[in-house]
Amino acid sequence: MPPLSREIPPPIGTPLIKGDPPAYRHPPYQGGQGGSNLKSIFNLIITSYLTGFSIRANF
Repeated sequence: MPPLSREIPPPIGTPLIKGDPPAYRHPPYQGGQGGSNLKSIFNLIITSYLTGFSIRANF
């Protein structure tokens, strides 16, 4: 009986390494990659607030 790895390919999404570290499946903190959309939204809100506040202060 041949090994199963040659007969049936593993399902899509299963890692090839059996004992993968938990950080591979659930990264707790992504340094510069994660939250880039949140940072851009935050910067957009802050800049729009500051520019709107300075325009209102001039008038």
